[in-house]
Amino acid sequence: MDLMSGVAITKQIYDLLQTIKEGRDQKLVSDAAGNLSEKITALQMLNTELSGLYHSECQKTMALSQENAKIKMFISNIEHYTLHKTPAGSITYIPKDTADNEIPLYYVCAHCYQKAIVSMLQPDKRDSGFHMLYCPECKNKYKEKIMSLKTPVTPRPVGGIW
Repeated sequence: MDLMSGVAITKQIYDLLQTIKEGRDQKLVSDAAGNLSEKITALQMLNTELSGLYHSECQKTMALSQENAKIKMFISNIEHYTLHKTPAGSITYIPKDTADNEIPLYYVCAHCYQKAIVSMLQPDKRDSGFHMLYCPECKNKYKEKIMSLKTPVTPRPVGGIW
């Protein structure tokens, strides 16, 4: 059913009410009352359908509003990052320098950044001579720097005791 059928049903209900009001013949009034009941049921069903459509559209509007807010937030934050190439050649994003350098250096996943997600790369195990970083969001791996195989391992004290 659509809105126009609702208007037509409402007109039919009005006509049936006029027939009942002005009717002198009991059979005519009884038939009109039966038709009136059917039309009221049809109108209630249409009302329920329209209510469901309205609720669905409200949910879509809320979802779109949230997505719009997310995009606006990302656009306002995008100016704070710049492309960066790690010493091992991986392309990431890093925060731009601030005047007071309050923000520590961290890498942001380039793949997620393109999807409006700022995901900070986390350290991963060494892989074939490279320090590796991984994205917790998309699981991509990035090479950070080449490990020197000749670097001596310096012993560290355990609990302050050598």
